[in-house]
Amino acid sequence: MLLELVVMMAIETDQAAAAVCAKFANYQAKQKGPDADEIELAEMFANGKAVKRDLAAATHFACKADIAAAELWGMLDHLELMRKDGTGEPLDFCQHATSGTGSLRCALRRDEVLRPELAVRYEKVRTRSDQARTALDALRKRADAFVKAESHWLTEQTRGGTIYPSMGVWTLLEGEESFVKKLEQYSRERAPAASAAELEKADAALNAAYRERRSGMEAPEPEHLRDAQREWIAYRDAFITFYVERWRGTAPPDALRREIAAQLTRGRTGELLGDR
Repeated sequence: MLLELVVMMAIETDQAAAAVCAKFANYQAKQKGPDADEIELAEMFANGKAVKRDLAAATHFACKADIAAAELWGMLDHLELMRKDGTGEPLDFCQHATSGTGSLRCALRRDEVLRPELAVRYEKVRTRSDQARTALDALRKRADAFVKAESHWLTEQTRGGTIYPSMGVWTLLEGEESFVKKLEQYSRERAPAASAAELEKADAALNAAYRERRSGMEAPEPEHLRDAQREWIAYRDAFITFYVERWRGTAPPDALRREIAAQLTRGRTGELLGDR
């Protein structure tokens, strides 16, 4: 019964979208703008970016775009809201993406914007870390290896699904962003103090989370997780080395190691338990 209801709703959505699109089927846009596909053109005309704002043209190009029915209806509904209130939130296809193809498009779009920004943010930390630069360069290599292994593990869980192609892009980008954020934070401020007992407790919780996550997995997923965890351990050790160099002289080296190790370990435990 539920499946029948979903199918009926999908048919009604298709019919509603077709009725709207029929009104703009023969619309001739005066200006198509720079090299762009239909989705980009719909956004450009809706938002008045590089061309004069024209919601009719935006609707026309949305209707011509090769996208899923739910994505089309989401864009058409958004454009109707823009007509009613005169402005509204800018049209962004990625707010309406539901398909694997749409998700990949948005992942690549996000990657194109964020990756250069992350490179600039990393370089800012590097230029301010003269004493710890050698350790930071080593950490960068370990971080890259961990992010790739973690992305592989997470992506392989979706193999066979429509989201699989975009998952690799998203997880790589999220991993790199997470690393840069941690680097910025712990270059700016020290982690909370941690005793030897607290670090031991954090290690025990991590081991328990790792065992829990592996339980019930089918091959080759346990091997992928194992590889990611090994790379994380090397990454954590490199981060500790950098952190001790960065904050050398502010506390005994052992205290510095404990506090950052405990903080990174707690964070990894949360990731293994699904807290990302």
